[in-house]
Amino acid sequence: MSTVVADPADPAKSTKFGLSRERPTADLVLDFLPAIVTVLLVVTALLATHTPPSAVLRYAAYLVFAVLLPGTLVHRALRGRSPMLLTDLALGGATGLALELAAWAIFTSLHAQAFLWIWPLLVVIPFVAVPALRRHWNDRPAVTERSRLTSWLVAGAFLYFTLGLAVGSMRTTGLPPHANLYYEDIYWHLSIAEELTRQVPPEVPQMAGHTLHYHWFSNAHMAASHLVSGVNLPVIMLRLWLLPVVAIILGLVVAVARKATGLAWTGAVACIIVVAPALLMPWRWFHPYNSAALVEGSPSQVFGLVFLLLACHVLLDLVRGRSVRWGWVVLFLAAAAAPGSKPSVLPVLLGGLGVVVVFDLFRRQPIRAPIGAILLIGASVLISSPLTAQSAAGSSLKVFGLLTFEKPWNAFIKVHKLPGTGDGRFIYDAHKPGALALALILVAALLLQYAWVLAGLTLVGRRTRRDPAVWLLSGCVVAGLAAMLVVDHPGASEVYFAKTVTPLAAILAAWGLAAAFPAITTGPSRVRLALGLAAGVAVGAICAVLSSKSAPRPTGPSDYPHALLAPFAIMLVVAVVVAVAGAAGFLLRRRLPDGSLRIFGAAAIAALLAVFLVQTPFHTAQSVRAATRGTSAAPKPWGVTAQEAAATAWLARHASSDDVVATNVHCKFKVTRRNCDARAFWVSALGAHRVLIEGWAYTEEALQRQGLNGRGFVTQPFYDPKLFAANEGAFTDPTPAGLAELRDKHGVRWLFADRAAGPVSPRLEQVARLRFSNADVKIFELPGPSAATT
Repeated sequence: MSTVVADPADPAKSTKFGLSRERPTADLVLDFLPAIVTVLLVVTALLATHTPPSAVLRYAAYLVFAVLLPGTLVHRALRGRSPMLLTDLALGGATGLALELAAWAIFTSLHAQAFLWIWPLLVVIPFVAVPALRRHWNDRPAVTERSRLTSWLVAGAFLYFTLGLAVGSMRTTGLPPHANLYYEDIYWHLSIAEELTRQVPPEVPQMAGHTLHYHWFSNAHMAASHLVSGVNLPVIMLRLWLLPVVAIILGLVVAVARKATGLAWTGAVACIIVVAPALLMPWRWFHPYNSAALVEGSPSQVFGLVFLLLACHVLLDLVRGRSVRWGWVVLFLAAAAAPGSKPSVLPVLLGGLGVVVVFDLFRRQPIRAPIGAILLIGASVLISSPLTAQSAAGSSLKVFGLLTFEKPWNAFIKVHKLPGTGDGRFIYDAHKPGALALALILVAALLLQYAWVLAGLTLVGRRTRRDPAVWLLSGCVVAGLAAMLVVDHPGASEVYFAKTVTPLAAILAAWGLAAAFPAITTGPSRVRLALGLAAGVAVGAICAVLSSKSAPRPTGPSDYPHALLAPFAIMLVVAVVVAVAGAAGFLLRRRLPDGSLRIFGAAAIAALLAVFLVQTPFHTAQSVRAATRGTSAAPKPWGVTAQEAAATAWLARHASSDDVVATNVHCKFKVTRRNCDARAFWVSALGAHRVLIEGWAYTEEALQRQGLNGRGFVTQPFYDPKLFAANEGAFTDPTPAGLAELRDKHGVRWLFADRAAGPVSPRLEQVARLRFSNADVKIFELPGPSAATT
């Protein structure tokens, strides 16, 4: 499946890219064909979804110049070159992202953002000028490894993700200044990225003057890419940033899997599981939280995976007792970037390291390396905590607290309580008859979405069970799943602990598949293996389909336990048959051909994985079919109109960078009402400026008021009624004194008045200067102190 090539003895036979000049051109083309096809199809998808060609070219140049090039050089200097070009570039890209964050923070804090494009030169020039560093341009490892099968599988996984993204969201999200209605979190993240082009630490874009305590490093990456490439931030946010980061993540999955297992193809299998979330949801009336790690609507979730995997690549060597030398620097970079990217990353890493410490103590092995890693991670937190502290406002500990988001639980209990509220450390009303049983069934349904990791049970074999790498990855997975079940957050953010460990669980599952047949090398055995795997996949897919068709719909609350369990009757029967067949094979193993039991085990694991993998491609196929038929959701009346988009574009061009805007837009459904859903973020996002008060639902103040007066955090009133009244009065009953107070006390320079959000007094034109007007919006500039006095 892969080819290992010794390093040429004659350096003259190697190019600066580490490729042998003696290799036929056709052979090189075949090696690079997966990458060529991938690039062409990705560019096609971007252009087909109306991404400006100039933006694609400029962003590609930025990725090469400001991420891959400096990152790859630094990672090679610290860790050496990876045997595979795919993993070498992925590790370099991850290192480049960490270095970019540091460079962005330094340049922005010095108010030198306009010169951020210089930072890659500060890395590249020493690697050109210093002889000891110059060798890293063309150094090669002792051996190089090429695996066309791995390359094609990873390319296919990436293109599958690209296809789903293109036909799912990119096809239906028009770029500004066209009318648009994005998922509200997209506007929110875009506004933060705009804010991060101005200062560090950032202010809350929707509540000027308040420091933003959030894990915003993914938004800082977008801000840096905008400052270096010059591409508009909405284009970066909606089209360009995600695909390269996902490509780096998949390359890192291969790198970590290859480091753990010694087999590149296990990384390709893990990539397939990551992009096509392995889940089992036979219920048409109930869909628990799934195992999807690549959440498009959560940039922080995706970005955090980069540093999780980069850290794991170093930790695998550490826990195995290997010398990593300058790898400690890479681990520090990853650990320092992790908490500001996603708070769930470091806890799961610490959980895995804790398990390794216990494992080493049990085996009476030295624990200096894992303890050192724990201390280093702790020290790295001190770097980022001043920037992102308190980013988990509203969180607490409550066992099974996540179930309050599940419809079956609330319907069965017949008592509605808001998530993140209530006394005690256990889910509410679990003492009622049948409640605890239902709670355990629902928890099982949640964990079932990760049951495919049980394919890694073959790692309990004599050779692998003593490998600290198994315990590191297993400890991380257990820590992530446990945190999901004990952390309680008003917005169900605890699910991201489990989603964070999905790539590591996928690596364990693929490693288990490899452990099932390590000795199968002969031609006939390979044929039998292929047939066994095909049979296992077929059995698993059939079981998934039949289970879905046999799932009953509950007619009342008392039916929920039976309705949840019924679909698994077929799978239970098949599992019993497989277990009996396996036991019989084990008893008769001496009469069976060599390798038969391993082939049977591999087929069983393939069936297990197929049960979980069949559903996601089916949903993607439905999306593609809908796209080819031209079907799409009807426009919503609360979407951003073309007139509103034009107004925000004018504001972005004409207001100064640090100007503050006041607006009457606060509610997701646009019309300002008491206790509305305060998730309107599009004025600050598309207008590219701070707003005095816009949507406040995601602020610390709102999260901490979860449950007050029986309301969730998204419908809590603004925490400062006096300031809110002054803001609204500027539009409904404007006076020179009121506007002067907004200007002098709160720094407001502009008024963004949207007629759809609420009434706008005609007197505004008498006390403020009208600068822009269309059918939906009027934008006023407040007079300076001297003009107001006159």
